[in-house]
Amino acid sequence: MQDGMPPGRRGVFLAGDDVSWTGGFAEGAVTTALNAVWGVLHHLGGRTHPANPGPGDVFHEIAPIDLPS
Repeated sequence: MQDGMPPGRRGVFLAGDDVSWTGGFAEGAVTTALNAVWGVLHHLGGRTHPANPGPGDVFHEIAPIDLPS
């Protein structure tokens, strides 16, 4: 999610098994690719259909939780 970043630092999207938080290369590669595609779409002003939201559309519902230190 890049909405909170300064405009000059937005627009770089990474995908692949090396940037995944899940085990197994195929699942992580697909997940990060879908996230990156949604990020590019959002960055360029596009949006998904309301009946089929992308990962960024529901980020606040599925985001990692902050654990106490």
